[in-house]
Amino acid sequence: MNFRFINNDNLEIHGECEQDLNISVDFDRPLTTIIDQSISIEAVAGEMSFYKKIASDLFISVLIFAVDNEGNVFDADHFPDLSILGTQWSIIDKVI
Repeated sequence: MNFRFINNDNLEIHGECEQDLNISVDFDRPLTTIIDQSISIEAVAGEMSFYKKIASDLFISVLIFAVDNEGNVFDADHFPDLSILGTQWSIIDKVI
C-alpha cells in the first residue's frame, strides 16, 4: 500500500509499505510476545498501527513506522522507544 505523511521538516513524504503485526523489537523478540508480557506496552501498542517501509521518495533510514490513532508517525525501529517523525499519516491506496 502507498502512504504519505508530513515530516518534522514540513516535507511531504510518499512511499510504499505493508502493515506489520509481528515486528521485531529492540529486545529481539516478536512484538506479540512483548505485548503479552507488558501491560504498559500493550496499552501503547493498542493505540498504534505498525507498518514496514518498502520504499520512499525521500531517504528515510527508518524501517518500521508506528502510527497512532491521531495520524502521528513515529520511528519504531527500536520499539518500545519511539521518536516522532511527522504527522498527517494517510494510506493513499491499498493493493488488493
